[in-house]
Amino acid sequence: MRNIYKIFFFLVPAILSVLFVLDSAPAQAQQQTACDVNLVYFRTTRAYPSESFYVETNAPFAYIDISTSGCVGQTIQVSVTEDDDFTPDDDLNGVIGVLDPCNNNSVACMDNRIISVPADNFTLVLRVGEEECEQMPGANNDCHYHVETTDAVNGWHVWDVPAIVFDCDGACDTFWQYLGFINPFMGTHADDPDDNYNPNNQTGGNGGNQPGDVNISGGEVVIDLNLPNPLAGTIDTIPQLFQKIVEIIIKIGIPLVAMAIVYSGLLFVTARGSDEQIKKAKNAFAFAVIGGLILLASWLVAEAIRDALTSFN
Repeated sequence: MRNIYKIFFFLVPAILSVLFVLDSAPAQAQQQTACDVNLVYFRTTRAYPSESFYVETNAPFAYIDISTSGCVGQTIQVSVTEDDDFTPDDDLNGVIGVLDPCNNNSVACMDNRIISVPADNFTLVLRVGEEECEQMPGANNDCHYHVETTDAVNGWHVWDVPAIVFDCDGACDTFWQYLGFINPFMGTHADDPDDNYNPNNQTGGNGGNQPGDVNISGGEVVIDLNLPNPLAGTIDTIPQLFQKIVEIIIKIGIPLVAMAIVYSGLLFVTARGSDEQIKKAKNAFAFAVIGGLILLASWLVAEAIRDALTSFN
């Protein structure tokens, strides 16, 4: 009987170690998933086309909503490009008439700008300019901009619908400005004068709603409950949160069970025929095995719940 216990002392920790490695493998594989830009939407809050769409002293905001998979923590390239009828399309590099790639540290750089992906879904905000537009006789519009991206799955991809189309304000000589990310996804910048979501801002007020703002207009109270996610980029959905909790429990529980089994083995070795010590060792071993079985059952149940939540989403 003692030989059987000895086999368990060596076999069970080995099995638990294998389970620990196998549990870690899916997370590592997920981190190595090829980055894929699924959807890009180019928009502005100012009505267009209209003659008053672009004014240099009050340039409209533009937004690039990007939906990805497998990209968090990796980089993609994003370009804003002006269509040309007679020459190759022009990316915006912050230098009028120059086609070389631009400096990624410059706010005027939107030629293959390198973006570190913070979450599966995120929004970039820019201030519209007139760079690379052409004032051609008979042309409908001076400027016609679309978005292009580069990722590991699709390579270079053109997202030419929707596009932002308008006429220059005088000479076409003002650069676009990259302002960074905004939260939440598909939201608006706080200083956007055309954000009609905020009742106080319909006449060019103090900018769009921020999470948790309470705005009073015409006797009505508008409460924005769209709270920011403090774990954005790491945990963006409820299934991801559930998976992270399970991973933490498994990573803590497996070493504890293995240590408990080793401890019970030490009690057997040091018992030296003492019935009381052997009984104590057997109890310790039984509790360790029961704990391991509970941990395994919890993992199976948690995985089933996570899969159900993922399917529901």
